[in-house]
Amino acid sequence: MKKSVFALLAALVLLVPASLAEKAPVTREYFERLDKDSSLEDIVKEIGQFGLEGSGIVYFVWRLDDGSRAKLVFNSRDQIEMIYIDSESGSERIYKREHGKDEPGADSAEKKRYVVSRVSAVPDWDSIPSIPIDKVLWTDDTGIRARGQLCCDDDNLYVHLSAVETDIRAENTEPLSPVYEDSCLEFFLQVSGSDNYFNFEINPNGCLCSQYGPDKSNRVNLVRDDAEQYFGIRTGRTADGWEVYYQIPLSFIRLFIPDARFEGEWRANMYKCGNMTVKRHYLSWTQIDLEKPNFHCPEYFGTIVFK
Repeated sequence: MKKSVFALLAALVLLVPASLAEKAPVTREYFERLDKDSSLEDIVKEIGQFGLEGSGIVYFVWRLDDGSRAKLVFNSRDQIEMIYIDSESGSERIYKREHGKDEPGADSAEKKRYVVSRVSAVPDWDSIPSIPIDKVLWTDDTGIRARGQLCCDDDNLYVHLSAVETDIRAENTEPLSPVYEDSCLEFFLQVSGSDNYFNFEINPNGCLCSQYGPDKSNRVNLVRDDAEQYFGIRTGRTADGWEVYYQIPLSFIRLFIPDARFEGEWRANMYKCGNMTVKRHYLSWTQIDLEKPNFHCPEYFGTIVFK
């Protein structure tokens, strides 16, 4: 039995694209030729020429003409962030390189934090705090809303997502079907220290699309023929919409990250969408400042804290 398991894992490793490999940390030597009197725009252009990738975190601070400081953060998700710190008020405004301009993030994902309750028995969802999935993105407000809840024990992360939605679409039934076309509730999860993240997307039929990778274009499909039983997927209609319950076993996460534990701080986001529903919609826990619909942006994930 053990030999067959190892053979399966070896086969999976061969299927994982090389782009999923962990990246080498960025070092300071790349920035030695930068002029410390450069403007924010000059700094971004200069760094863009390097095309650097890294798993480490590097800070560089520039003193600006007005006496304020510009702090550059190169984070573990290959995301360069500009943080302008007002020297008088001490307030921080976050600048994202991918905006293409110095545009403050009004509702930074860094401020979004949720403490995951720890349970010792079947979750009492009435006592678990909820996460509002209420940031309306890329369309007019349709009135659809959603929320999520998380809790865990030593072996499982338990997930409950629910939506207030009247025109429910549920067409897809096969694994890896485009459930995002239906009424869909989604949970994206990134373990601390990893550049990769999981996505779990489920429609009212309990049809699951699950993947793993660093971004939207580099993902490995994850399929189990017993997904409904393995993840304990349960869906149902409510008085004003629908909901789904499931659990993510720690043993499943450890197939990819062997030393993972439900402790410390991880990154995550929750979404509600429906690309082909009567009322097309996109909702998120955190604000996403991108021009086109895209939930695969871990730089906008919030933080979940395990007690």
